[in-house]
Amino acid sequence: MRIRFLPFSLAILFASVGCALAQDGDTSGVLKTTVQLYQDGSKSTISVDPDQRTAEETLTNPKGVLLKKTTYLLDERNFALAAIHYDGKGNIRYKETYQRDGADHIVESTFKSVTGQPLGKRVFVYRGNQLARVEDYDAQGNRILPTKPTGPGRPDKHK
Repeated sequence: MRIRFLPFSLAILFASVGCALAQDGDTSGVLKTTVQLYQDGSKSTISVDPDQRTAEETLTNPKGVLLKKTTYLLDERNFALAAIHYDGKGNIRYKETYQRDGADHIVESTFKSVTGQPLGKRVFVYRGNQLARVEDYDAQGNRILPTKPTGPGRPDKHK
């Protein structure tokens, strides 16, 4: 199975959500939901349940049809520990775990199949508190180098 790594913004988002919830003090019984509407009519909903130590993100199309769902497992500070990624039909696509440094930055995301087979990992490199770069690795530990755009026009058409 070949996996397409998702943007890392959600991992960083949940790091900040965890910080916000931890600073709010007692969040017992408080479900926090954020909804974002996009120009194309699709919608992203993120709900955080500190009592269950979970967060759920869903993406729906303009007609309200579920495209994908991610369930995040949270620690006692509501920081993401792991995630389970589902397709629009509720089937698990893959699982993800996070490693953090002493400053609570996510420094690595490890991806595994439904059966536990390694799929790859994403490493976040920081300089101080600033994210300097992101590196992707395949299941064998080989770095996946970013591809360069071919430029304007169609690469299969020659003049």
